[in-house]
Amino acid sequence: MQQAQEWVGENVPKSSRLLVDDAMWVDLVEDGFARNNVVWYYKLDTDGAVERQSPNGWEDSDYVVTTDSMRTGGNSSTDVRQAIENSTTVAAFGTGNQRVDIRRIHSEGSAAASEAITTATNGRKAMGTELASNPALRADDGTKSQFRAGQVDSRAMIALGQVLADQSVRLDRFTPLPGEAGQPFRRVVLHTSDAADAQRVAATLDAMSGGFQPSAVDREGSRLTVTYAPEDPTTAAAGTS
Repeated sequence: MQQAQEWVGENVPKSSRLLVDDAMWVDLVEDGFARNNVVWYYKLDTDGAVERQSPNGWEDSDYVVTTDSMRTGGNSSTDVRQAIENSTTVAAFGTGNQRVDIRRIHSEGSAAASEAITTATNGRKAMGTELASNPALRADDGTKSQFRAGQVDSRAMIALGQVLADQSVRLDRFTPLPGEAGQPFRRVVLHTSDAADAQRVAATLDAMSGGFQPSAVDREGSRLTVTYAPEDPTTAAAGTS
């Protein structure tokens, strides 16, 4: 539960509307989410004030954070059940009845979201296959296979394409951030020939526009760790969220 709360606090926009277990309500409000936007799931269709704030029911929420009590007790609520059915997991912590899933709700419905996710995955595969063949990219076969399988964040690949046009870099094997197994890799660890080249890479990344810009770039000598904010899984390979 604590790991899930921390992930939400670090990665979910504070303007988002959340459906949660009541055990998380206080911590998320204290973390900066508006009181009216953190909704105890039980109240979604039983509390008149909450219902007035959600005239479209589950479609007015952005995320649902599911715990064992919500997965079992929430079945009695049509809105909660539909919120879960029309959402996809973006991070998960724990196992069994201790598991907590952070799920992004897709107001367009599960079928449309599934189609969009497939399109985005295919776009990442095409982009990754092209990037893996770039002679300026120094990476082992396993890392290149991650590109070709569409497992790398599209924004990271677009940025790497910009970097590789200027210089050769070496990449570490991609690994998921905590709780994000199965999600596109959004952290890139790359190595340049020297600190001056690393500074040039950092400048290139800093110049990326809008949604293509990383959320963090940490540089240690010739090594850079580049991290992007979580991307909407329905977003096509255009690299915007």
